Amino acid sequence: MTGFALSHIKRIHLELTEKCNAACPLCIRTNPNGLRPQSYIGSSELTLKDIRHFLYAEIRDQLVDVHMCGSYGDPIVAKDCQEIADYLCSENCSVSISTNGGARNAAWWAQLGTILSRNHRSRVDFHIDGLADTNSFYRRNTNFKRIITNARAFIDAGGLANWEFIPFRHNEHQVEHAHNLSKEYGFARFTIKKSNWIFSEEKTKIPFTARDGTTHYLEAPSKKYLPSKDSKSMSRHYTSTSNDDIQCLALKNNELYISCEGIVYPCCWTARFARNIYLGRRTKDGFSKLFKQYGGKERFDLRKNKLPEILDNDFFKILSDHWQEKKPPICYKKCGKKDQPQKIKSSNNP
Repeated sequence: MTGFALSHIKRIHLELTEKCNAACPLCIRTNPNGLRPQSYIGSSELTLKDIRHFLYAEIRDQLVDVHMCGSYGDPIVAKDCQEIADYLCSENCSVSISTNGGARNAAWWAQLGTILSRNHRSRVDFHIDGLADTNSFYRRNTNFKRIITNARAFIDAGGLANWEFIPFRHNEHQVEHAHNLSKEYGFARFTIKKSNWIFSEEKTKIPFTARDGTTHYLEAPSKKYLPSKDSKSMSRHYTSTSNDDIQCLALKNNELYISCEGIVYPCCWTARFARNIYLGRRTKDGFSKLFKQYGGKERFDLRKNKLPEILDNDFFKILSDHWQEKKPPICYKKCGKKDQPQKIKSSNNP
C-alpha cells in the first residue's frame, strides 16, 4: 500500500466532542494546576447532521467499524452520541465507545445497549480506575456508583461492556476485587492497562492541584503493574522486522480519524499535534508542517470538502514516502519505536 484511498477505508476513528464531564489530572485537556480545562479547549462537537453529511450512505455502508474516542473529550457527553451510534451501527458495522461512564442516566444507557446489540462486535470500554473509594481520585468529577449503574443498565439491555483499569499506588490493591466485580456485573472483559508514558525511574509521583487549592500526588504502582522495559514485546504494532521502520497502524487497518472539528487526519496522534498549527503553538512533531504545506485545516475540513476530495489530496499519497526516512517524528514515535501501553486482558466469559 502506498497511501490512503477511499475504496480501502473500512474503519473510522471518530472524535465526537472536546467536552468532558471529568477532570483527570493527566489528561491532555486538563490543566493540572486547578483541574480545569486547558485554555485551548473549546466546545467543538459533531452532530448527527454532520455525520450524515460526512459519512453519507455510500461511505457508511463500506465501513466495518467506527470507534468513538478521540483526544480531548468523552463521546458520551456529545449531544447526539446515541443518535450517531444508531446511524452507524448495523449488522455489518460495529460501533465501539471509550468512556469514563459517568455521564447520562441508566435509561439512556439501556437504550444505547439496545442499539449496539445489533452487532456482536460493538462494545463500550468503561475506564474505571478503582472502586467507590478510589476511582474518583484520578477520574475526578465522576461517581463510581453512578458509573456502575450506567454500565449495568447497558449490559442488561444487551450491550457488551469491558472494564479498563489503570493501576496507581492508591488503587492497585483493588485490582483483584475490581476484576471479580466485573464478572459479577456482567462485563465481558477486564483489562489492566499498564501505562508507560506516565511514570519512569526518575518520576515516581506526579503532583496536581485540586480545585480547592490542595496538592495531591499520583504515585507509581508497584513493579508488578509497570510495563516491561522491552516495549517491543508488548506493542500492538510489533511485527518481526529487523529494525524499527514505521508501520502505520491506521494504514494497516484501513482507518481514518475525524476530529470534533470535522478535520480528517490519518490518526488521533497526528491530529493532536497538527492542531498546534492552527492554535499558533510551536511543535516539532514533523507532521504538522507537512499537513500545513498541503492545505492544512481548510483543505481537510469535511464541512467544506467531501471525503473523496480530501483523500485525493497529494498529502495522503506522499505521507508514506516519508516513512522510509523514519519521518515525521510523531509517526516514528508511535508506529516505529512502538512505545504503546501494555494491556493485560482477561476474558470473563467461560
